[in-house]
Amino acid sequence: SRFDKSLIFDDYSVAELEQIAVWQLQEKGFGLAPDAKNELIDWITRLHKERDRYFGNARVVRQITEAMVNTQQTANARFHADGQIVPDQLISLETVKMIKVDANTGKWEKSGIGFRR
Repeated sequence: SRFDKSLIFDDYSVAELEQIAVWQLQEKGFGLAPDAKNELIDWITRLHKERDRYFGNARVVRQITEAMVNTQQTANARFHADGQIVPDQLISLETVKMIKVDANTGKWEKSGIGFRR
């Protein structure tokens, strides 16, 4: 190796990861309904408990919040048939429950809404 030093960063706590998620959503102009926030905390707690040495910390939280925002925007677009998208800035529990994790890849995926094949 070219580097003779190693930088070691402690994992964020569940409370810190929750704060990061809320901040990331606020940065995008979104908030969380109380029941959606509880679901998010449950996810973060579960992920934190099951983490391994490759756990991505805030990267995982970013993926979750991006999936929430994308799912919320998709759901909003679907319900505004007149073509005018009016964003609902409060992410609901229903939106959070639409987001799934692929057990094989660990990637966050939204469940199918809208068009069916």
